[in-house]
Formats: sequence, structure tokens, C-alpha cells
Amino acid sequence: MMSRPRIAAAVPLLWAGMSAGGALIAPHTAPSAIGLCSAATYAHRIALVVEHGNGGVIRVCIGFNGSSITAEQALQVSGVEYATVSYGSLGDAVCQIDHEPASYPPSCWTSTSPYWVLFVAHGSSAWSPAARGMSTQTLGDGDAAGFRYDPQSGGAAPPVSASGTCAQSAAATAPPSAPSAVTNPAAAVATASPPADAAVNSAPAASALSRAGAVVPAPQTAAAHPSSGVDAGLLLAAVGGGALAGLLVLQLLRRRRRAA
Repeated sequence: MMSRPRIAAAVPLLWAGMSAGGALIAPHTAPSAIGLCSAATYAHRIALVVEHGNGGVIRVCIGFNGSSITAEQALQVSGVEYATVSYGSLGDAVCQIDHEPASYPPSCWTSTSPYWVLFVAHGSSAWSPAARGMSTQTLGDGDAAGFRYDPQSGGAAPPVSASGTCAQSAAATAPPSAPSAVTNPAAAVATASPPADAAVNSAPAASALSRAGAVVPAPQTAAAHPSSGVDAGLLLAAVGGGALAGLLVLQLLRRRRRAA
């Protein structure tokens, strides 16, 4: 007897077998609609998880501004390669994701071949098998869509947890905190040039933050301050006075030599 997840996945296949027109296989590439969370600021986000048959996992955070998107729209903008078979009002069935499997029959899969199973998680709830095709399965803010390549042996296990998929993107694109106000006007004037090796060492960290979407503030060099409290004017006066005293001594010695 076929388990419930198998029934949900097999309905489109049975419908295709009874259809005179057959199914249309369509490869897909990412369109410009919606977008990745790391590329811009969006009002809402969903997590996309793809788990391969060998255990490899792809995680993508998808941002959007509407009230909801479909699982297929999320897969479209993720940049992950995929192909589907259209079953009309029943939605699209997934035949291939990220080039797995390498090839598939015109019907997308057979009754014994592995196939992609779609799971959804609403909010913080656990994964549950989708009851409809990914082109009609809607997702709202905080939801997740998960695809797992299932061998059709035993129960259809869900993919790995989507937890943290969008949290990492949010941290990478969050603007830095505002710098504290400058209380000492003199400290804002940079008079000392930083050493050349310091500039080279700090460059990789700044470029990495820029690629992550964060705004990198310009580095500030500390103002140069005298190490002691001696006034510069008094110091020059003292030096000048010492030079004058030396000249007077030389003149006195010359007069004594002439008198002798």
C-alpha cells in the first residue's frame, strides 16, 4: 500500500498516463523577478532547501515584496538549474534539480525510479509533504520550501532543517551601527599617516564586508599629540635664548685674545 507522501506525488503521474496530450517537459533558468536576499532589501523572505540523493544540501534565501510567492518562483530566482513537467491545473512536477538525475523519461519519473519530493514548512513548523504541485504551492513570509531526491524505498524523509538559511543573509546585509559622536574636535583631524603594511592587512577584511553587502566605514587614524605638556613656543624661546648666550661668550673670548 502506498504511503500518503507517495500518493501526493503519484497523482500527477497517473493523470499524465490518462492524458491523451501527454506532458510537456520544460527546462528553466532564473528570471529577474523577485530576488536573492543578499542582492537587495525585501519586505519578506522564505528559505529554499535542496537536498541531493548523496546528502549534498543547497540553501538559498529568497526575498519578495508581495504577499506570497510559489515554490516554483522561489526555485526560479535561486539560480539552481531545474526542469519540470506541466500537468495543467495540477501544477508542475519536478523532474530534475541541479542536474540530478542526469537524464529522465518523458513522464518525468517511473513508479520505481527516484524522484524529487516537495515539502513545505509554514513559520516555525516542521516539514510536511506538499499537497499540490510547486507552481501552485504558495509560501508566505517566514515559510520554507524543501526539495529532497527520494529513492522510493520506505517513507519519504523530509530534507534537512531550513533553520538559519535566511538568518545568515540578514546578518550579512544588515547596515553597520552609527559611529559615536566625536567629542574632541582635534581628534577628528588625521595628521599621522598609517604604516603601509597596516593598509595592506586591512584591505581583505574591508573587501569581504563589501561583497557581503555591508557598508564599510572609512578607517580613521588617531590624531597626533605631543608626548609631554611642554609648550612649543616656550621650547623655541628657550632654544633661541641658548643660542644668543653662546654668541655672547664667543665675542667675550675674542676681545680677551685681542687685548692680550
